[in-house]
Amino acid sequence: MGKSLIFPSLLLGVIRKNMNPTEMVQHFMKGKDVTNFRYLLFPLNSGEGPMSRIPHWTLLVYDRINCSWEHFNSSLPRRLDGKEDPFLVDAKEMKSFMQIANGKMKFGIKSNAKLVSVLTSPQQKPDSVDCGMFVLYIARQFCRQQPLDIKDAQNGICALRSDFVHQFLNDEHTVKLD
Repeated sequence: MGKSLIFPSLLLGVIRKNMNPTEMVQHFMKGKDVTNFRYLLFPLNSGEGPMSRIPHWTLLVYDRINCSWEHFNSSLPRRLDGKEDPFLVDAKEMKSFMQIANGKMKFGIKSNAKLVSVLTSPQQKPDSVDCGMFVLYIARQFCRQQPLDIKDAQNGICALRSDFVHQFLNDEHTVKLD
């Protein structure tokens, strides 16, 4: 049971717009037995949130075995001035929704599961806009059941970007446009 299930990245926006996110999750889950998955991954685009200033991608992960939520942010706040990390606020919003949805869909999410910000998450450079690449890297590592290599992710972002483009272009399931 080490497999990962990645939820649609637009789920946070649907929740915020009250567009029946439970229906969306039910549609997404059709035919999937969540008990086969250890990790539930939620890519979060926080650009539209009430506390967000700029678009930014982070990843929220629920571990069904350890009953824990982890939030991976490649741009951890360098200085908060006593304020809560706005991206962690977004993760809390998703966690709350999933705990409510759990009552209807039985995801196996424990109500007492704690949410932690992963301080050892790979970090992008301050002037970088590579947050999406870091989310892809972290999600890939979960899917492959491999540990995060913080140094490799920080130093190899260009190679990582190239690797993802190569995989997209050469995937046998990709539709090629003429």
